Amino acid sequence: LTLAYSDDNGRSWKNFEQIEDDSHNYCYISMTFKGKTLLLTYYESENRPDGTRRNLASCKMQTVTLP
Repeated sequence: LTLAYSDDNGRSWKNFEQIEDDSHNYCYISMTFKGKTLLLTYYESENRPDGTRRNLASCKMQTVTLP
């Protein structure tokens, strides 16, 4: 799960930041902005070494300070 922003309508992207690694799957992301703070919430499921996926009933939250 990686975060980036564009200030030219998507022609280029800046400040890529890795929020999570690729050991899990992430979906249903929501973003709430308050000043220079971004609150991310998202659903997570786990990738297992045998190639199967374990669904986790978890909603994660991260706070990111914006430039």
